[in-house]
Amino acid sequence: YAKNLVKHIWDFGQINLNHKILEVGSGEGRFSLHILETGYDLTGVDLSQRLMKRFFKNAERSGLQIEQNKFFCMPIENFL
Repeated sequence: YAKNLVKHIWDFGQINLNHKILEVGSGEGRFSLHILETGYDLTGVDLSQRLMKRFFKNAERSGLQIEQNKFFCMPIENFL
């Protein structure tokens, strides 16, 4: 489901590899991992440290090399 949805969003938005993408609410990577697999420049933010740790574990299991400085866990206070 997630992989197909990402493809439809990219096609609809005419997003290409030159675009930089910010995903707010990255969570454990349900969509992020598919975005990264296709080679897009993605920065992710999530409120949950627990989900961000799962994201990195899921990325490792998928064989993806993730730049730690491109994915952040930030408390809600930073957004207010």
